Amino acid sequence: MLFRASFLLLLGIMMYAGCGTAPSTCAGDGEGCGQSKDCCNAESCTNNFCGGCRSSGTACTSPSGNLIGNCCSGTECLNQNSSPEHGGTCGVQGPSCKTLGQACGTFQGNACCANLKCTNGICATASATCHGAGQPCTASTTAVCCQNLTCARFGTKCQLGDIGDPCSTNGECLAGLFCNGWCTRSCTSDAGCATTVDLNAGINKCVGVSTGGFLCFPFCSSASECAIYGAGLACSPGNTPSGGTSLNVCG
Repeated sequence: MLFRASFLLLLGIMMYAGCGTAPSTCAGDGEGCGQSKDCCNAESCTNNFCGGCRSSGTACTSPSGNLIGNCCSGTECLNQNSSPEHGGTCGVQGPSCKTLGQACGTFQGNACCANLKCTNGICATASATCHGAGQPCTASTTAVCCQNLTCARFGTKCQLGDIGDPCSTNGECLAGLFCNGWCTRSCTSDAGCATTVDLNAGINKCVGVSTGGFLCFPFCSSASECAIYGAGLACSPGNTPSGGTSLNVCG
């Protein structure tokens, strides 16, 4: 009898202690709600999200990937990322559409503007298709290459950029390189600027930069050769790691 009473007392204590730690079955602010889960703290469940709708300019989520998400009427959940919640920002679709050459995606809010289509992750004209790795291109029209590819400075095919190849993002360059208008890296001599994919292994020079240190720069004989990297670049010598003067480079 004493054992049974002690057991019941212990069971009662355990049940009492567990009351404060039982997992909540309600959804918090911004979390999904609906038939299987109500909102905590008597928040409203709007568009299957707790806390009511989100106003223009505020963060939104749309786990189903639809355009409305938890935004208020008249706005949409734009520029959604690829996370499970498809996070974005409430706004109006019109001004937020992606223009020619911008990155795009299948999630709502990353759509291309009118008369453009999302081709391999880039907004292109409706009749155009971007070129994949190994397909033809010219360095003066690198936009023809698909996202994360560029056209070699002296090449004719889309590829990951080697040192000296024009680029717009780090993702267009080979591993270990970054984009500075052209794919480059830190160096201590010209030997460190040799290409690994392109045939012109000695065409780049190791030159000092104003912020300190040295980077690989593309050799040039005239400013016109630098136009593929952007407007206004000069073709002039720089300082070498040994304290001398380099041949002309774009910069």
